[in-house]
Amino acid sequence: MTSFNENYDDSVARDNVQCRIIEIVGDFTKRPSVRIGPDTGLIFDLGISDDDGDLLFAEVTKVFPIDMTGSDLGDRFGSDGWWPWEIPLAVWQGIRDVASRWMLGSLPRDRLEQDVYIREIVDAALAGKWMSEPK
Repeated sequence: MTSFNENYDDSVARDNVQCRIIEIVGDFTKRPSVRIGPDTGLIFDLGISDDDGDLLFAEVTKVFPIDMTGSDLGDRFGSDGWWPWEIPLAVWQGIRDVASRWMLGSLPRDRLEQDVYIREIVDAALAGKWMSEPK
């Protein structure tokens, strides 16, 4: 059984890690830290994609050693360049996203699940390992 102090220490540690990660992300994106929270998505909210995701995680791992073995971040951030069939797919997804935001007020769930959230980075920093979501 854990004591109140152990729970308090865990929450303080998490808050400290979260604040530092938000600071790193804010500096990287040139956005105020007050506009970034645990539910902020790096891809859809902050526009980080491709190699920028690698550069951001290089900055994060300078402060928090995270084992990225088996990471799914390459799939989630995407890659530079486009294959010919990706262009119509991207146009379709863009139209679908705009229509969903207009009609439903939110992105389709499958697009949101692809995002990388601040809370995931905090979890990885605390665990010392990136935990890919099961597909």
